[in-house]
Amino acid sequence: MLNGSLRESIGTESFFNFSWSDGEARIIEPDLCMNRKSKMGFLVAALILLLGVFGMWRYFDAQGEEKEENYERYADEANEMVAEFLRTEGHTAYAHRGRFVRVAGSGYATPGPWNVHGGFYLSLDRSAYFTGGTEQLQIIVQKGDKKGVFQPRPEHRVIYVSNPDLRGG
Repeated sequence: MLNGSLRESIGTESFFNFSWSDGEARIIEPDLCMNRKSKMGFLVAALILLLGVFGMWRYFDAQGEEKEENYERYADEANEMVAEFLRTEGHTAYAHRGRFVRVAGSGYATPGPWNVHGGFYLSLDRSAYFTGGTEQLQIIVQKGDKKGVFQPRPEHRVIYVSNPDLRGG
């Protein structure tokens, strides 16, 4: 038997239906069943949710593939622009290495989500081969007004490339 204080502490709303006749608690039937309309509505809603998630996944996957193709194209363009720069203007900074032969390397890196400045760029690690040796270069591709190559400080092995078509993130 349940007294009044215990009955109040359990409460009247519960997971199960109780019968409080004669001061005894008896479980009548669990409230676990959904009627047929509720089940169908739940299944339809779950199906719509799954289709929406799948559709968004495919959309963002295609967007990522397109960005990767563009980034690879920008990296190839930067390689060609830097090679031309080293062939024509780089002779002053790298005269001690001899005549320019080629730029080698592949791949690129993008800034991580912790990029607090918000500016998007591609970072390329390349090797520049000269007749008298090799130099390791870092090429930074940034969005600019026009295509161009510049090396603000030749003593640092960083070459900047501006490309107006570069879009990030």
